[in-house]
Amino acid sequence: MKIFVATLFIMTIFLSCEQLSDEFPACVGTTEGFNPHKIINPYSGKIWGEDTVIYTQFIFTDYVDYNLLLSAERSWNMWIKFTSGSSTIYQSSYCYYSYSDDIYYAFTGFDYMGQYTSWDFHFETFDCSKLSGLCLVSRIEVQDTLKYFFEGKR
Repeated sequence: MKIFVATLFIMTIFLSCEQLSDEFPACVGTTEGFNPHKIINPYSGKIWGEDTVIYTQFIFTDYVDYNLLLSAERSWNMWIKFTSGSSTIYQSSYCYYSYSDDIYYAFTGFDYMGQYTSWDFHFETFDCSKLSGLCLVSRIEVQDTLKYFFEGKR
């Protein structure tokens, strides 16, 4: 009986892993991890607030699919393309799916236009063809949080 229960448990883990694993790899947008020269399918989008609009690309990479039964999370990196003059940077954001909230999140922090900011993304829609949501941008030194919206399509 113990062998049957152990076998059933192991099969459940593998089957649940298989069911989840097909959902996101087609969405990543690059080949062989992140490489700006190998971007094959980015989201074209914008981030906007009251007085700011940033037209950008969103690219997802480094997909990790943890098992639901182990109470872990799926995670990956979201890269946001920023261009200023002749320089281009790709800012990495840590993304994850929250099983308890049933929603996707992303978080990053970096120096943007001379000020350190933290970016907290809440995805309202996220699939292989479109994404949208709310982004709270916090400026640490002035104790201010700005509300931005974002959307992207392929």
